[in-house]
Amino acid sequence: MERLTIISSDGEVCRTRRDISDGDAWHKLTEYEDTGLTPEEIKVLKEFRDKNKGVEEYFETCVAKDKAIADRDYWKAEALKHCAKLGEIKLLVGRNC
Repeated sequence: MERLTIISSDGEVCRTRRDISDGDAWHKLTEYEDTGLTPEEIKVLKEFRDKNKGVEEYFETCVAKDKAIADRDYWKAEALKHCAKLGEIKLLVGRNC
């Protein structure tokens, strides 16, 4: 998230950019308040996210692998169906009526 404010050396809150309107600042404040989280809770969540970045990548890899296996199984089943149909056709063609 882009910071809209900074705290100066004398402790005063200042805008980071002059092109940010008061409406933008109020909108961002509203989004923050809608989370229902305190600054301390957000810090804890951020620390947790930073510590567990590899876990998210691991799960994404697992999901991709599961999808690849499901796709493979689907196409294998499709191929077997068509092979079975081909076998039936060969049997019918080979019959002497």
